[in-house]
Amino acid sequence: MQNLLNKLGQVTAVIGAQWGDEGKGKAVDILAEKYDVIVRSCGGANAGHTIYVDGNKHVFHLLPSGCMHKGKQVVLGPGMVIHLPTLLEEIETLKEAGIDIIPNLHISSAAHILLDFHKEIDAALETQRSKNSSGEIGTTKRGIGPAYMDKAERVGLRMETLLLPEDEISSSVKKRTDTSNKRFNIKTDADSEIKNMIEAKNLIASCIHT
Repeated sequence: MQNLLNKLGQVTAVIGAQWGDEGKGKAVDILAEKYDVIVRSCGGANAGHTIYVDGNKHVFHLLPSGCMHKGKQVVLGPGMVIHLPTLLEEIETLKEAGIDIIPNLHISSAAHILLDFHKEIDAALETQRSKNSSGEIGTTKRGIGPAYMDKAERVGLRMETLLLPEDEISSSVKKRTDTSNKRFNIKTDADSEIKNMIEAKNLIASCIHT
């Protein structure tokens, strides 16, 4: 392993060739020690990865596993769909472990925001599929697919929304939830979504870059 690490270039990419669970997180954590910048380019808060440091267990779903290495620059790229409450929880997890990641966290303004109602849409679509001959596809119902649907349709909210004044954030969220309620016949809690957005704005607005 050490021989392999010594042969690495200035940039190394870890790419999964299956459907997840290939051990990418472990590989990233090992490689992170050798690099200054750790970047996650795409994906959302799905299965995630587990890291043990000094016998303590840490579970991450959004931040790349190398984030436990102090002083590393961590980047969340434009291809990601980010569930804000999950991200704030992971930032708090690092804080409890003695790592303040905020000064070293960089988030693309073009990354999309995965709202809680995306999870409701995910579940609703899976219920519809269960009634068809093709059946369910086995989604984790964490809203990742519907968030990417919004991205493809160019109607989703992006991280740059957190840079807006609070009244404009509120207006943007209400407009988006109203549309989804009518389209997917779901009932969303717009006030809860707005609360999550404002909380995230107060903590990570300085981390968002164009």
